Amino acid sequence: MVLEAGTGDRADVWSAAPIGPGRAVLPAVARFTRVCAYDRPGTYRGPDDVSRSDPVAMPRSAGDIVLDLRRLLRAARVPGP
Repeated sequence: MVLEAGTGDRADVWSAAPIGPGRAVLPAVARFTRVCAYDRPGTYRGPDDVSRSDPVAMPRSAGDIVLDLRRLLRAARVPGP
């Protein structure tokens, strides 16, 4: 399973404790399957807290994002559907 954060968020949002009852998503899902969360280039939390991914030219197209995900899965040796 691949977890991709919403616009501007980094992958660590999946490990954050939820507001209210429940558990953080990533550790809960990892209990029953392999899971990966990653930072898309250009994600941020604040002016001094930017993505851990390699910098890339912006803006990015949907096609660019798809290629990044395919490369990530290939590098992690995750088979396609």
